[in-house]
Amino acid sequence: MIENYSFGQMLINGKKYNSDLIIFKDRIYGSWWRKEGHNLCIDDIKEI
Repeated sequence: MIENYSFGQMLINGKKYNSDLIIFKDRIYGSWWRKEGHNLCIDDIKEI
């Protein structure tokens, strides 16, 4: 559950995240980085 959000930080299930995330129903992929700022490219999600 997302407990708190502020610019650049999310608190989910008691754990703080300071980078981009992909949130799935059963897990969080927390080491994800987009290749190009605020744009999402196919290459960004291929490994998922």
